[in-house]
Amino acid sequence: MATPILAILSSVILLNARGLGADTLSNTLLKSSCSGNSIPGSGDRFQTNLNTLLSSLKAQAPISNFNTTTAGDGADRSYGLYMCQGDLSSDDCRSCVQAATAGVLQSCPSNRQGIVWYDYCQLRFSDFDFFGVMDASWGYYGKNEYATIPNPSLPLDVLSRLVEDAPSSQPLKFAANASVTAGVYALAQCTDDLSGKDCRKCLETILKEVKGCCSDAEGYRYLSRSCWVRYESTPFLWKVNSTYTSIVVPRCPNDTFPAGSRSTWEANLKVLLSSLATSSPRSGGFNTSVAGEGSTRLYGLALCRPDVANSTDACRTCLINASSSVTLMCPGRTEGVIWYEKCEIRYSNQSFFGVVDRVGRTFCNPRETSQAYDAASLDLMSRLTEAAPNQPLLYAAGSEAISDSAKSYGLVQCTRDLNSDECRRCLTDGMANVSSACKQRRGWRYLSGSCNLRYEDFAFFDDSKLLTVPSSLGGGKSSKTLIIAIVIPILGTMILGSLIYFSWQRKKRHQGGKKTYLLDDLETLGDTDLHLIDLETVKAATDNFSHTNKIGKGGFGTVYKGKLQGGEVIAVKRLSTRSNQGSEEFKNEVLLIAKLQHRNLVRTLGCCVEGEEKMLIYEYMPNGSLDAFIFDQTKRALLEWKSRFNIIYGIARGLLYLHEDSQLKIIHRDLKPSNVLLDRQMNSKISDFGMAKIFRDDENAANTDRVAGTYGYMAPEYVYDGIFSVKSDVFSFGILLLEILSGQRNGRPHFFEHGPTLIKHAWQLWTEGRAFELVDPFIVNSTPATEAIRCMHIGLLCVQENPEDRPSMSCVVLMLMSEHMVLPDPSQPASFVRETDNSIGKPSSSSSLRSVNVVSITDVQPR
Repeated sequence: MATPILAILSSVILLNARGLGADTLSNTLLKSSCSGNSIPGSGDRFQTNLNTLLSSLKAQAPISNFNTTTAGDGADRSYGLYMCQGDLSSDDCRSCVQAATAGVLQSCPSNRQGIVWYDYCQLRFSDFDFFGVMDASWGYYGKNEYATIPNPSLPLDVLSRLVEDAPSSQPLKFAANASVTAGVYALAQCTDDLSGKDCRKCLETILKEVKGCCSDAEGYRYLSRSCWVRYESTPFLWKVNSTYTSIVVPRCPNDTFPAGSRSTWEANLKVLLSSLATSSPRSGGFNTSVAGEGSTRLYGLALCRPDVANSTDACRTCLINASSSVTLMCPGRTEGVIWYEKCEIRYSNQSFFGVVDRVGRTFCNPRETSQAYDAASLDLMSRLTEAAPNQPLLYAAGSEAISDSAKSYGLVQCTRDLNSDECRRCLTDGMANVSSACKQRRGWRYLSGSCNLRYEDFAFFDDSKLLTVPSSLGGGKSSKTLIIAIVIPILGTMILGSLIYFSWQRKKRHQGGKKTYLLDDLETLGDTDLHLIDLETVKAATDNFSHTNKIGKGGFGTVYKGKLQGGEVIAVKRLSTRSNQGSEEFKNEVLLIAKLQHRNLVRTLGCCVEGEEKMLIYEYMPNGSLDAFIFDQTKRALLEWKSRFNIIYGIARGLLYLHEDSQLKIIHRDLKPSNVLLDRQMNSKISDFGMAKIFRDDENAANTDRVAGTYGYMAPEYVYDGIFSVKSDVFSFGILLLEILSGQRNGRPHFFEHGPTLIKHAWQLWTEGRAFELVDPFIVNSTPATEAIRCMHIGLLCVQENPEDRPSMSCVVLMLMSEHMVLPDPSQPASFVRETDNSIGKPSSSSSLRSVNVVSITDVQPR
């Protein structure tokens, strides 16, 4: 289409920096278009009707930002409408329409059709009914002729999203983006008489024109009779609130993918981003993932803002948009991160899970505020920063009434691969940055790959969907109470820690023999999250190890439930004084667990080493161990398919962390149902690291003369040759997956009840095309066949005889989440637990034991 060119530089581009919203309205005429001269002899009648029409439109402007009306009848009837920018106030809309009614008469004094465009409104009249008729057949554009942008895809990407949002927006067909951090301000708007379908068609038509005329300019707008689009690098919007969609900012380091393998990297990135966008909304708005193997492996993380984390559609939509944008913003880069209004997505060719990203960026609203306002807002943000690391989802949100008419809002959030101390460190860094850079500002943000902080003077989150921190206002007493409540426990903890330390040192000097080595090793822990807890505290928590608090017993010793003085419920694993093997495992676990932090690992609160006593203190898992559910005829019916899949996925995530994403490369060596515990929400957490082994990064396998573990879960190469590796854990995971799927226990219990082992039984069903028959009868009617068979397929891949044929845990996680990924055919599984094995006699009495919140219980007697 032929498009007249209009230079509107003074109003479109050359704007004063006004913060996020404009402060004064400029009623500047941009363009007029007139047609249809008056018919001789009837001009007075049409002009009379037109004057009535314009007076009516002017009267309606304070009521609504859009309206239509008519005046007169017959051939001289006049039709008219006005449209103000969707975020314009009623007073400013009235002012703009008032200027337009005068301007249209000056521009089109004797015409029967006319339209004028002003900076923030348009007005149109005609002698025919044009209501509801989309007209983008011609239009005008203005662009900045003096400045271009290096990355035109960013504003176009934003406008494309607005074009999708505006047709369905209410009460006006208006959508806008405001991002001070990215310098992208944009809108898309249609006249409200159009249908949603016609609005979209209009906006798509003029956006196509924009791409041809203006896309590389640093600011442009396109005007048609039925719709507008506009982009600026400086603010022009009037009301900035949480309804605006907003791309925030990308961060792309300079390193690029190697040219020779770029296609492989990009394919892996596509798989990674797709996996994150799919899996994160189903995991409470957060997830990590990996894609690729070896030198082309990529690591990724996705996080949704907590008020949309449980809204699957909102979280997924944001992550899909962010995934698309980060590939546009960071083309060919080895790492990238992008923050949207409601989500963030990050990837890298280096594992960053659990590591605080301290390369944060600070953005300050240019508008200033008072010292009192600033102080109250900083107080709010400081309280949120203190509260978030102690919350399970690592976020805190709240608001503060500054005065009767003013209120501030804040939200802080960490990625959930961090532990509480790492979260606190990240948020503290952010507060330090904004406190110095954004003094007395009416809004700011701090963005890092590990956490984000935001403060505004408007409600940018939905507090009805969040747990919010109470306001500190209330006469000053609550503030003092809060300070005392924080300071006293900190001082108490420091004093208690010092007393424990000096007591420990004194006992260390007087102890010798076999006890000394453990305390020596504890000194090497350094600055960790593992705390020494004195014996009296543990005795008080467990009522002196009362029999009523006993919740499990195994080869290691006994497990007790307890409650600390502050009310926290704990599990205490107490080493038997007669267990030499347990002492070695205790030492191994103490030295490992201090370095492990992951949502799918049981959190260790501390240890107690005093006299003959050796104890580990864990968070209490109210739903006990997995074996108490899947092998119990009553409880297993409570585990529907969705819960079982989430448990499987959680175990896979925990193993992936141990193998690839933690500070150490760790082989668990004793993965089984009793070593998987379930929290209140039935999330799975791996426990018991007594037999775990640390590998160097370049080490793939090791050999041992002492084979320890549980039959039915140990890989054949480990049982026969003492060789263990990450693939040994993969084998154990495969067994566990098949047990969860079937509700049947592998090894001797299955042999005595069913004949063949669970592995052989599953293989027979698979080869005979009857795979779905493996599914637990308790859930068979509610389980999607394709999902269950796919899980069985993954399980059989994990238990293949040759360790090299088994997938890595990163591949397992990807296979679990990627429904369309083609899986290889499994080969015949390992069958070292033979029905004719002479070592198999009657089931041992321990095979009937089930653990509740137990960390070390062996179901079948170890070798």
